[in-house]
Amino acid sequence: MIKAVIFDMYETLITHFESPLYFCAQMALDAGIEEHRFRALWEPTEHDRTTGKLTFEAALETVLRESGRYSEKLLCSMVQKRIQTKEECFNHLHEEIIPLLRSLKENGTLIGLISNCFSEEAAVIRRSVLFSYFDAVCMSYEMFQTVLPISFFTERELEIFRYETDSPLQPKIFISQPVIGIMRRRYGLI
Repeated sequence: MIKAVIFDMYETLITHFESPLYFCAQMALDAGIEEHRFRALWEPTEHDRTTGKLTFEAALETVLRESGRYSEKLLCSMVQKRIQTKEECFNHLHEEIIPLLRSLKENGTLIGLISNCFSEEAAVIRRSVLFSYFDAVCMSYEMFQTVLPISFFTERELEIFRYETDSPLQPKIFISQPVIGIMRRRYGLI
């Protein structure tokens, strides 16, 4: 019997590609900055934004200031637009996602979430319709480290998913394929 299921959020439970996007190209256009210039300033912030060292707002403010395009109004407008596009992803859930999560919970299956995410994404995930289904949550922005592929759960987060098995051929945790190798190496669970 499966005891726990661990999901990634983006492009597993939800997708960016069923709703409007607000990534580099769109932000550069709104900021009035050439895309290559925007990317040159924005992309180096990704690791710090993913690991809780830098918020979306702070990174965007730096890009706007360094490009001579900063205004409080522009920054607020772009931040709001980014949050709205992240929230919009949850309005386009595949019709089977909620019934799947509900069924897992009704069967007593523990549900975990892992996600490499930014500050605005972590906040939106916590407010989302899906959040109440998770028994354990590991979001890189809140953990101050990437959760995939470099590392996985801390011992504290993993504790909820510990299990006993009668046979190594019959694991009692289902984990998506990209995570299996990491768990084998780091925790020897599978």
